Amino acid sequence: MQKINDKQFYDDPYEPHEDSYLLQKHIKEYAKGDVLDMCTGSGILGVEAANFAEKVVAVDINQRALKLAKKNTKNYENIIVKYSDLFSNIHSTFDLIICNPPYLPTDVRDMDLALDGGRHGYEFTIEFLKQADQFLKPDGKILLLFSSLTKKEKIDFAITELLLTFKQLDQEKFEFEELYVYLIEKSDILKKLQKINVLTISYLDKGKRGIVYQGYFNQKHVAIKIAIERAELLNVLEKEAKWLRLLEKYRFAPRLVLQGKDFLLLEFIQGKKIYDYLEDASRENSLHVLKELLAIAHKLDELGINKEEMHHPLKHVLIQSDLRVRLIDYERSSYVENVKNVTQLCQFLTSPIMLKILEQKNIVLQKEEVIELAKQYKKENQKENKILLYKKIVALFR
Repeated sequence: MQKINDKQFYDDPYEPHEDSYLLQKHIKEYAKGDVLDMCTGSGILGVEAANFAEKVVAVDINQRALKLAKKNTKNYENIIVKYSDLFSNIHSTFDLIICNPPYLPTDVRDMDLALDGGRHGYEFTIEFLKQADQFLKPDGKILLLFSSLTKKEKIDFAITELLLTFKQLDQEKFEFEELYVYLIEKSDILKKLQKINVLTISYLDKGKRGIVYQGYFNQKHVAIKIAIERAELLNVLEKEAKWLRLLEKYRFAPRLVLQGKDFLLLEFIQGKKIYDYLEDASRENSLHVLKELLAIAHKLDELGINKEEMHHPLKHVLIQSDLRVRLIDYERSSYVENVKNVTQLCQFLTSPIMLKILEQKNIVLQKEEVIELAKQYKKENQKENKILLYKKIVALFR
């Protein structure tokens, strides 16, 4: 195959610049098998890859760029040039994906698809990363170029958040920016999840001890819990799994679907957080939800399990469309003598912001009375008396 010299590329607004040449230097080492050249532009990177790979698919959204790339790759039988808006027209997986994306912040005075990376410059790159792993073979790699104008910390965070790993291969400083070349691969945990056919994995939320993703396993929507620190990984996940197994029959905790060495698959609970729910709920439904929440707290007290976050359960209480109340996140739970789920929950329900929300629903709580009963409840050791005090607390919600 004849290699096209850089100078032979047609003169066009999409002719190669410093960024293309910087990325081009690293293609020889990683190009093999099937290669995808995303945002091909002039086609220079696809041409470089074609000298070492079996097949190259070069795509772009811009018709002028595609026309130029077809001219520049006409001597290469192993290159296919075609239109694709990101991965919309891609239907296979690759050993290498090359991407030199548009990475400049949007300039409304001079819109240019070849340069416009989104409002802040990094939006296009992050969306590319979100979709890319579905088109990578298990040991596939990504060669990505981006600019300091794209905000390096945003790209670093997005890569990690997406369960990918990265290594900086190159860096070059210019007058107004620095260019970076990253080698990106799937993390071990992502490979494990995809190996057991967990599909469409996406970031959901981050806590102090773990990161939560969502995906599909056996055609069911699941939450995926992964601990942040390796040192505490087994402890955190083992603890969570233990409590979920114990509480499964009570149906207020998520069901444990599968426990791996370094991940948990849980029933995905679709619901609203308590503030969001109460904002639009009727008075009747609000009272129903609050009493259900108190019942769950009382059940945990009966079981001797202290959940810890009940004094501020904003992220831990989800209300489903059928008014079922569910509690998530049990890694901090423990058996204690003096359980305080109901007591902590009463503190939360009589907080200024909650009292204001309830007043808007025409639910007027006597804060002092609730707190006094909660104190008595906490001190009481006799089961029958504790139940009576719990019922008195519930009766105040009317």
